[in-house]
Amino acid sequence: MGTMADADEASPERGRSLKPKPQAGQLYPEMIKRPVSVSSNSSGFRQSRFIEVGEFDFGGQSQANNPYDTDSRVNLTHVTEGDHLDIPSQSQSRSVSPAPRKEMDTRQDHNTEIGTPSWLGVVQLVLQTLLLVLNCVAVGLLAKTLSKYHQTKGIHLSDGEPAWPSGINTRATNTMLVIGIGGLVATIALLFGSIWQRITDKALVQNSYTIGLGALLLTAWLASVVVFETERNGLQEYACANRRALSNRVVNYDLVCQEQTPTSGCNVLFNTSVAPFQSKDHEADFIAVVGGGASGLTVANRLSEDPTVTVLVLEAGPADNGEAVIEVPQFVGQDVGGRYDWNLTTTPQTFLDGAARPMPQGRALGGGTILNAMLVNRGGQGDYNDWEALGNPGWSWTNMLPYFMKSERYTPVYSEDIAAQFSIRYDPGVHGFDGPLNVSYPKYFYNASANFFDALTELGIPTAFDPNDGTVAGASFLPVNIDPVNMTRSTARKAYYDPYAARPNLWVATEQHVTRLIIEGVAGNSNSTTANPGDGSVGSGNSTGVGGALFGVGSSTNTTSTAGGAAAALRERTLENNADGELVEVNAANVTLTINSSPVAVTTATPSSTATTEATPVQSSELRILGVEFASDASATRRNVSARREVIVAAGSLHTVQVLQLSGIGPRSLLEKYQIPVAIDLPGVGQNLQDHYLVGTFYPYNNHSHIYPTLLSTNASFNAAAEAEYYANRTGPWTAGSPDGVAFPSLPDIVNGSTSIADEAEKQADDEYLVPGLDATVVAGYGAQKSALIAALLDRNRAAYEIINNNAGSLTVATMRPFTRGTVQITSSEPLQPPAIDPRYGANPIDLQVLVAALKFNRRILATPSMLELQPAQFVPPVDANDDALMQIVKNGIRTEYHPAGTCAMLPLGLGGVVSPRLQVYGTQNLRIVDASIFPILPASHLQAVVYGVAEK
Repeated sequence: MGTMADADEASPERGRSLKPKPQAGQLYPEMIKRPVSVSSNSSGFRQSRFIEVGEFDFGGQSQANNPYDTDSRVNLTHVTEGDHLDIPSQSQSRSVSPAPRKEMDTRQDHNTEIGTPSWLGVVQLVLQTLLLVLNCVAVGLLAKTLSKYHQTKGIHLSDGEPAWPSGINTRATNTMLVIGIGGLVATIALLFGSIWQRITDKALVQNSYTIGLGALLLTAWLASVVVFETERNGLQEYACANRRALSNRVVNYDLVCQEQTPTSGCNVLFNTSVAPFQSKDHEADFIAVVGGGASGLTVANRLSEDPTVTVLVLEAGPADNGEAVIEVPQFVGQDVGGRYDWNLTTTPQTFLDGAARPMPQGRALGGGTILNAMLVNRGGQGDYNDWEALGNPGWSWTNMLPYFMKSERYTPVYSEDIAAQFSIRYDPGVHGFDGPLNVSYPKYFYNASANFFDALTELGIPTAFDPNDGTVAGASFLPVNIDPVNMTRSTARKAYYDPYAARPNLWVATEQHVTRLIIEGVAGNSNSTTANPGDGSVGSGNSTGVGGALFGVGSSTNTTSTAGGAAAALRERTLENNADGELVEVNAANVTLTINSSPVAVTTATPSSTATTEATPVQSSELRILGVEFASDASATRRNVSARREVIVAAGSLHTVQVLQLSGIGPRSLLEKYQIPVAIDLPGVGQNLQDHYLVGTFYPYNNHSHIYPTLLSTNASFNAAAEAEYYANRTGPWTAGSPDGVAFPSLPDIVNGSTSIADEAEKQADDEYLVPGLDATVVAGYGAQKSALIAALLDRNRAAYEIINNNAGSLTVATMRPFTRGTVQITSSEPLQPPAIDPRYGANPIDLQVLVAALKFNRRILATPSMLELQPAQFVPPVDANDDALMQIVKNGIRTEYHPAGTCAMLPLGLGGVVSPRLQVYGTQNLRIVDASIFPILPASHLQAVVYGVAEK
């Protein structure tokens, strides 16, 4: 490059001289909008002439394609008298050699008008304005959404305490907000600069700068949206998918998640004003569901399909975190006794050995479906025909089958060879294939199950049939509630709530214990209404669980993860309560939930009349349930919601009874004992408790050429390989934790057709083995049930008991036709004290005799050639135990099979019933019960499929 003097003598190709510098504010006409051509010489430099300040033409190239666009513009605006400019080609650099010049007035230099056509200036101004509007809208939305997510996560508590949950990174979202606001400020400044330029004809900054910078800022913001959306998924999972909520420490929250998606979106509303629950849409009906287990979530799901019905579910337990102990089939039973268990115990069992028994029950969103063994069967057709015969029209097998099918998404076993080997048959006519609940089979089968089935075939027990067609008593491989793709547990929450959480009329609040029903005209239990400061009770018991032996002694085959962090391959979520441990979440776009901190005003109690023996309401005027009262623990302020339409109690066979009795619905003598105003004297509430109870056995197999599930706990390398296979392929032994190769033999099949046990039952008086002093209606109801039980014991096509085979030497036996009836009763007017649970195991000797007969039949099974191949050792019971010894083993070994039912029986009022065939509580206008407590008599099955079917109906 040369100096100004060099340029004066240069050829035209190298450049030309500038005209004399104009005075301040003066422009020559030829300096305006003059294009300049650019060429390239052989030396690799693109040549230019000295130019006036004006529009620059890059040799026909668009500015967008010019690699020197920005730098060219910057230098061109500063070309002054004496400057010489060479533009290098793309591979070269560019430089400017300014000639000596005298100082120009700063204001004149920077205010010189740039040669831009008026129409282009207008376009630029419009573009700048649009960019400003876009930035304003974008930043506003970003700020609003971030603010609401901050609220969701508890940052604005009434005491000002920040409460960001661990595991959620908010740095990115805050950074994006700063970027967005910065871009907005810059765009505003540039726009006003351009407006000033147009008004005064002064060039503060060249127009193209503002457009480029504005576009750059907008692009940066849009890029940040991608990161923000990723972060938002985590926040939304926290706020919505985990079904959590904030406590009464949260004040005046608005809707949080306005943007909804079918899988993760939700509307969360928090408000602590003191008006009762009201709907913004006055056409909407409100239904409160007490309990978020299998039945509660099913009912809530189906009711909320109607957009005019708003449903609130109150669940006493927390939402699970997707822990491996819940998700992975191999860990079945290991979460019993933990956080998601009520940890209840029975009263001392005086008809056995005087010791109390654990009574595990699910305390979580999803209820027992996150604790159970996942087994799916429905029982026999005769079981439901008995329900109908006991005074419940519309509840026969034919009536129930469509609802069993409606609940399930059945996937047949993956291999025809496996199906043939393990006698797995299915009838498509009795299965559903598009329901919410996954029903399928594991991806691994132990050969010991085939030996077990072959042994039963040798003894004349049917084996090849569909266990869910309700026609045969025998052995079968039960399907399980497991996702056929990822081999994880399918819970009520996953099936009936998570995919539908975006519904604006479906609300859920976890960790909220219902203390009583609010009944019109009834003052209620004062101890339920009053908080107990310092008492953090949540209604749980003190049981330590079953130690992994879900089905009695010898049944545990579980192991733990060797990798420690393997559960991270599953769905993991981070959940945290606030400092008070209280959460209230609601999902609604068109309703306002208001939680009262004071009780609903009611009048003095008016005791009801004594129950009659007719199937008629107990009161001439049926009571109306106004709503429910609830609290997070015993010390928390009681709050309530009003139910415009109905209240549905689905708290399970034990806690549904507790809720009713605390509310003044139950036996008068019990309510008066605890000074609870009697709303409805209903003797059947808490009576008729039935349970399938089991006795564990231990016959370890000594043929080590077979693979048994005990290897998972005794052989570290085998377990590690199984774990790796599970997380890599979702196959292998870790998919097969459930004891699903089971049998349901009839009594005639195991006693060679003897009727002695049934004959003895026939001789019993109805009240002979019941609790003394029962109401006559309850005794009459048992008499009707007893007749049905005796008929079932005599029927070769109906199961009398279950054999639970764990493929490792345990053949646990459990009675399916219990004659014993127990009770559930409150022990205090305090609502968060566990109830007294007395199943009275063994009170009726018929049950013990059936179990002794079952243990004897186990010996016959073990003596078959198929089972002898496994080389079993008979430890419990020992091979030489006589009948007396077996009876003692039964009494010492009886435990629950986790199937309590019947405590609010669906029976006519004259038979001790609590609900009608429409599941409406007698004496009420709008109170229903939907859970296992309504079963008039237990079916011969595991209960979750039955509960789903009842709830669907």
